[in-house]
Amino acid sequence: MNKPTVYIYGDSFADPSWGEPNNYNTVWPLALAEHYTVINRALKGTGPEYSIDQLCRDQPPKPNSVCIFVLSDPHRLYLQNFWKHDNQQVHIYDVAQKRFKHPGYMFARQLFEHYLTDCTYANRIAQTIGAVNSLTHTYTRTLIWPIAPVAIDLRLDPSVTLIQRGLLDISTAEYSANNKGDPTRDPRPNHLSEVNHRVMLSQMLAWIEDSVVPDDQAFVSCCA
Repeated sequence: MNKPTVYIYGDSFADPSWGEPNNYNTVWPLALAEHYTVINRALKGTGPEYSIDQLCRDQPPKPNSVCIFVLSDPHRLYLQNFWKHDNQQVHIYDVAQKRFKHPGYMFARQLFEHYLTDCTYANRIAQTIGAVNSLTHTYTRTLIWPIAPVAIDLRLDPSVTLIQRGLLDISTAEYSANNKGDPTRDPRPNHLSEVNHRVMLSQMLAWIEDSVVPDDQAFVSCCA
């Protein structure tokens, strides 16, 4: 059988161009492309709405394809004619707090007052997972890996796997133990140490080849 085509959607955890110049020998999105044909739509700073839009644009996928969907922060709205660049979606918080100069300050502030609230956060997560579950029925299998734990129980297609431990938790666990500098600046490619890039790569290869569900406890918390 021909090797599958791998489609990747998400934010900076999967964007192959994200990260300061580094001496890593292994960066998982790039290393995965050495094994398969990879179509990577992940873009730093974006949210689930952007990823869903890219997923829709890629329909139908190539035959014998798998999908890796990194579920980002649903507060990062894909607002039309609001951002100069799609990767500025991450700044919606800063716009609302006037930390990021933008003419849409009042609109962003009202979003957080009336829409981007704690009580609707879980709803938007559920909507995104439901959309991915439905849209990826033509893929051999789909992996949804959120950046934060999902606290809702959803019935998914047998071909869809949802990982419970968030990538942000994995990233923070190693960074908190090793970062001696500015805690707001993360120079690591895709927010992972090279050790955990190798772990991520091995997990993805096992899932793609043998349907082995990734072990979210396999990551190293403290890396040299």
